[in-house]
Amino acid sequence: MIKTIIIIAASIGYLCNTTIAQNKNGKNCFSNKAFNSEKAFTKTLYQPHYKEGRDAFIEFLMANINFQKIASSHTHTERTTSDSARIKFIIHKDGSMSHLTIGTSNNSIYEEEIRRVIKLSACHWTPGGTERLLNVWHQLDITYCIERTYKGASCKVTVNEDLQTQDLGTK
Repeated sequence: MIKTIIIIAASIGYLCNTTIAQNKNGKNCFSNKAFNSEKAFTKTLYQPHYKEGRDAFIEFLMANINFQKIASSHTHTERTTSDSARIKFIIHKDGSMSHLTIGTSNNSIYEEEIRRVIKLSACHWTPGGTERLLNVWHQLDITYCIERTYKGASCKVTVNEDLQTQDLGTK
């Protein structure tokens, strides 16, 4: 009975954590539902961006993606494994995130990991716009590569955003 209650409580906590990310002030930064009915734009003068910059975003990805979980989903005979995912979401004018979609990934475990990590990043985005802040769709291509050697493994993440590629090394 106690084990069942603990499992149910842990499951509820996990489900709540995956649907809503919160910042330190308790503000909800991610929701699977739309925050309002205002239109979201695809092209604006200023695109949404990660608050600390592109390099910090890649470092965030490297620190939070569980590469061991992804590598375990591949056969042990594969020396190099890689996959990419096209991520699309709305950054609202208040800085919150919604409508997260992930496509073109061949590995469901990678898709789950990237969904989890993007939700974690929800409180760290600056909205885009023109003369004023607007709700803006943002799209990223995130690619990983895991190379196994006899000494261990190295991981690499590449982010392609707005036709510019930013690359960061190994882990």
